[in-house]
Amino acid sequence: MKMKLMDENGVSLVELMIVITILMILLTISSISLLRARDNANLRSAALEVEGDITETRTRALARNRLHRMTFTVNSPNYVIEECTVASQTPCAAYAVIQAKDLTNFGDAGTFIVNADFGGAAFLLFQMRGTADPGTVVIQNIRGSQATITTNFRARTYVSYAY
Repeated sequence: MKMKLMDENGVSLVELMIVITILMILLTISSISLLRARDNANLRSAALEVEGDITETRTRALARNRLHRMTFTVNSPNYVIEECTVASQTPCAAYAVIQAKDLTNFGDAGTFIVNADFGGAAFLLFQMRGTADPGTVVIQNIRGSQATITTNFRARTYVSYAY
């Protein structure tokens, strides 16, 4: 009497476990890449927010014919937009806060200002004619990626990224 061989149409438990293990490894690698991409997208959004505020503050200084400044707090996510309280006064004796900004909206408190240098000061001063002190603001995320926002004399901004 001949023995009937087992039909091999299915998969064994060992083969199934190997496939599941490979899938878990691939999912882990892809999730790490997705988290890095998300953090860098948040950094980009934060840099674009600061860049937009620079442009808006310059426009406001022209329209209101007053000195304006953006004061950056280094090693924190905070900066403040201020307006001189007296029209046509140079230098300004007192500033009123227009808006206090916070970069924690961009990445779970992991986005912060690491450097702000505008001629030795941590604030960007806008003259009544729309010019500003040239300098840079560097924003960093929790992964160490950086965005450098550079302004020139005419308050034009340029952003560069180092991931």
